[in-house]
Amino acid sequence: TAERFSFSLQGNLADNDKTSNPNSINRAPGSGSIVKTGVIDKSQSTYGVPVSFGIGARYSLNDRFALGTGINYSLLSRSFTGQYNEVDGAGMVTKSINTEIYNEIHYIGIPVNLYYDVIQSGNIDFYVYGGGSVEKGLANNYRIKCEPKSFWYKESVPGLQWSVAAGLGLEFNLYRQLSLYLDPSVRYYFDCNQPTSVRTSRPYMFNFDIGLRFDLGR
Repeated sequence: TAERFSFSLQGNLADNDKTSNPNSINRAPGSGSIVKTGVIDKSQSTYGVPVSFGIGARYSLNDRFALGTGINYSLLSRSFTGQYNEVDGAGMVTKSINTEIYNEIHYIGIPVNLYYDVIQSGNIDFYVYGGGSVEKGLANNYRIKCEPKSFWYKESVPGLQWSVAAGLGLEFNLYRQLSLYLDPSVRYYFDCNQPTSVRTSRPYMFNFDIGLRFDLGR
């Protein structure tokens, strides 16, 4: 039936390229009196599995097509051996540490997708979809391992991350207005001058969404 709304809660796991080539470029400067402070990669990165979750809404345009959007949070992580430097306003290095470094980047994004129902049979729906997403990095944090105590070095994330995706979906009605859905997809992340992550190392990624959908039109 057309003109139906549905709301969803979803989680996402993406594949990850376990290692990448080292990137020996200083990161963005820190704040305050210290300038040119940053991290230099000295080894390959080992990536954690990207994880995201969010909420969404879908509006049926007619018996086959629906438009969906929402808001998602994503966490990207990696670890590597690197060098952390602090440089004062006079250009003098005040601290230099070669150590193991853990990096995590936090993103919040808005996806927009167009859905097409291929098969609607009883309590099972099969559909295809495609669309894009725009994300803003909230923080780029580095945990610097050292003695006597590790500490965090934090940076802002410039610009926006744009991506496009296409996928398939299966929805299983569990009870009245409540359904379980599975959405495998392939996503491409554009080169948007973002910090090093599994996305910059491997822009084509396989994603697997799973979630609950509440259909207000059933």
